[in-house]
This record gives sequence, structure tokens and C-alpha cells, in this order.
Amino acid sequence: TEEWTDDPEAYFHAEERRNGEEDADAAAQNLYLALAESEAGRAVLAMNMARLLGDAAGQMEAAAAEAATSGGGTTAATALTLALVKADPKALLWDAIYTAAGVSVHLLEECSSFDFGAWFDASLLPSLGTLLGGSNAKSAAPPILRRRVLWLFTCLAHKITPDRRMKCYEALSVVLSSNAVSHNDNDNDDNNDNGNDTAVKLTAVQALTAFLYDPDESVDALLSRSAPLITALYSLAFACDETESRTQVLAAVSLLVSTAAGCCSGGGRIDDAAANAAVQPLSAIWESAARDRDDPNPLLRRDVLSILRSIAGAVGRDQLHRLRPVAYPVIDASLDLDGESGDHLVLAEDALGLWLTLLRGSDSYMGEEWGGLFARRGVALIGRDLEHVK
Repeated sequence: TEEWTDDPEAYFHAEERRNGEEDADAAAQNLYLALAESEAGRAVLAMNMARLLGDAAGQMEAAAAEAATSGGGTTAATALTLALVKADPKALLWDAIYTAAGVSVHLLEECSSFDFGAWFDASLLPSLGTLLGGSNAKSAAPPILRRRVLWLFTCLAHKITPDRRMKCYEALSVVLSSNAVSHNDNDNDDNNDNGNDTAVKLTAVQALTAFLYDPDESVDALLSRSAPLITALYSLAFACDETESRTQVLAAVSLLVSTAAGCCSGGGRIDDAAANAAVQPLSAIWESAARDRDDPNPLLRRDVLSILRSIAGAVGRDQLHRLRPVAYPVIDASLDLDGESGDHLVLAEDALGLWLTLLRGSDSYMGEEWGGLFARRGVALIGRDLEHVK
């Protein structure tokens, strides 16, 4: 919990990288999974896990205990008091139980006595409602259960019915749309994000991505929130310090837009508000990534190209002209093999994909500037790498 409190973003990624050779908790999880896969252990663990998750009162009690740790803020007068506050033991216990349930969903699926819907209705969703409905002040202890319940959405996306998904979407919107986060949430007294620190928000992004990868008829309800969701995701991306965090968030933006193109009941098109929200920050993201000499990784720029291509497929032919002023400079820079992108042919491939998408949606070659692009960049690219000829 100290590592989480010191830097929620770093803690999130450290949790993702844990392994049994270096961490006792990860080793215990590996042992649990080995038992869950064994013929003798499977039935026993399934029965006990179903029994534990049937304790709705215990789950609600733990949620209430965590919610009660919200204090009156982290002013200088209360800093010492808050430093002494630890995570509630009930929250830690249910965090462990939920972790075991999430990594062994197949056990619950094989247990005929376990009802996923009843668990969601009686325990998970009410507990999350309690956790999200606490004080507006920042939590004195890390929001352990809040993050773990959102993580369970990722594990259980394929088991959550459309009506329950709509409640999940509402919760994700609340978490992601809370105030912007800072590098160190505890150092910013003015940052009142209702307890949703960077670790919680990145976990919410994981859950959102899981739902988008497995859409059902409820997805239109999620896509109807796309404009504010996209704005919230960009806010999170700008607030994060690590490239890995930013690429995860920007990938969610791209997936949200591409899902809109394929699933919207409005004919596969996103509305102007969502399109504008998706396009507006891209030039700034591109320029910031290009200026970062300490991190030449092209992933952020590749994400910009991916988002632009998704938008081009979602806005319709009559709106493509609005994308061209943003798309042209990034395509031109990506295909400049002698420039700063010259060592990153992966950018050239994505740029060519975006260029082709724009061409296929246009009635003409889009003007003199675009007409010279092939002679200036395309010929050199083909001469360098025949993989791009097709």
C-alpha cells in the first residue's frame, strides 16, 4: 500500500509485471492456479470459492469499511493522521478473494451451484456503488476494493449480461470522468478526483477495453457516451508519466472509435461531438512524442495514426475533408525515411494504411499537396523496403 500511495501509476504497472520468482503474493497465486488445474483440487476450490462469493453481507461490509476511510482532505494539518491510516483488513481479505475468483473464472463456470448474475446483483454492483458513492474527499488509504472490482469486470466481461453491462458502463464513466489525475495524487491538494487515482483509472481502461473487444447489444449505450469518454481518456493520457500508460489509454480511444464505426445503430458513424473529441488532441500528442528525445519509442505516434484511421472509417465520406489537415503532416513525417522517423518503418506502414483509407473515401486526389506526396515519399519508401509495394 505504501508503493501504491507513493506512485499509483508505477504501482499499477508493477502489479502487471509481478512474477513468482520475485514476489511471494505472485508465488501464492501460481500455487492456487496449480491447485485449480489439478483434478483433485478443482472441485474443492470451486465449492469453496462459490461459498465465499455467496457472502453478500461480507462483501458489502468490506466495501463500506473502505468507503469510510475517506477523510476531510490531505491538508498539512491532517497529513500525519492520514499517513498512519492503513488499508482495512476486510478490504484486503476481499481483495484476495476477488483476485482468486478473477484468475480462476473457469472454476466458477464449472460450478453448477454458482450464479454469476445473482453475484453481480447482490454483491459486486452494490459494493461498487458503495465504494463510488463515498465522500468527495480523497481516500486516506488506497482504493483497493474499488480497483479490484473494476479489474473483475475485465476478467468477467464475457459473463456479464447486456443489462448488467449498462450498469458497468455507468460506473466506468463515473471513474474515468472524475477530475484529472496528477503524477503523485497525494501531492496535489487541489486534485479532488473522488478517490479515483491513476491505478484505478488505468484499471477502468482495461475493463472498458475488455467490453469493447467483446461487444453485445448493449454497446450502443456505451457508444452514446463516447464524446465525454474520449475526452476523459485523453485527460488521463496527458496526466500519465509512462509511455506504457499512454499507449494503453490511446489504444482504448482507437478501439472505441473503431467499435463505433462497426456497431453503431446509426449506420456505423460516430457523431460530430465524438469525432471532434477524438481528433482535437492528436496534433499535440504527435508533436509531444516527436519532441521527446529521451524516449524515441514510436508507440505514441503509431497510436495517433491508428486513431486517425479509425476516425476516417467512422465519420463518413462527407466529413473526411476535416481530417486531412491533421492527417497530412503525420503521414508526411511518418514516410520521411531520412527524418526522425526513419528508423521506425512501423510508422510508415500505419501511415500508408491511413493514407489508403483517406484515398478510398475521397472523390478526387485531395489537392496538389497530396498529389505530390507519393513522388516525394512513396518512391523512396518502395526503394527502401519492398514489403510496402503492395
